[in-house]
Amino acid sequence: MSTDTITNTNEKKDEREKLKSLNIYQKLSLVSRECQSIEKDGKVEGSRGFKYATAANIMSVVNPALFKYRLVAYVNFDLVESQLIQSTTKDGREQTNSFVTVKAFGTIVNVDNPVEQITLSAIGQGKDPGDTAASKAQTFAVKNMFINSLQMEQQEDPEKDYNQHQEMMSQKPIYNNKNNFKS
Repeated sequence: MSTDTITNTNEKKDEREKLKSLNIYQKLSLVSRECQSIEKDGKVEGSRGFKYATAANIMSVVNPALFKYRLVAYVNFDLVESQLIQSTTKDGREQTNSFVTVKAFGTIVNVDNPVEQITLSAIGQGKDPGDTAASKAQTFAVKNMFINSLQMEQQEDPEKDYNQHQEMMSQKPIYNNKNNFKS
């Protein structure tokens, strides 16, 4: 074995040992730093069109970061509400939609010390004329749970949004006595 290979192996071993010694909050801090922003890769067309970060995109960033820092996450759901709603479509047809609200409970576990666990939660709602309202609600809840818990920023154009953020942060605050509140 070459000296470079031995040095590389020892460095990886030292890094693993350092990582194992971190508590769950230290590891989550590293995960959060690695998941700082997510690109809005989905798009809803129409008059109220908007862009959003898809669940697949969010999890493609979150899962590798959790794995890298030796954390595992699992999610359970509680049904909060389920109802059928009658509505009229744009072309005048009557339509029945399922409207579902769920609460997601995520648990993040420190692989190196399974006693250390953090529970996250979020609400999600889904509406669909078919049978996917519950799945939509679950997806929405999981997305919100990770976006909010890891403080992920959603960006349409990461470079443009970063430049705008930097510009905004460099400006001095404007105070208007009429609109400012005192605590």
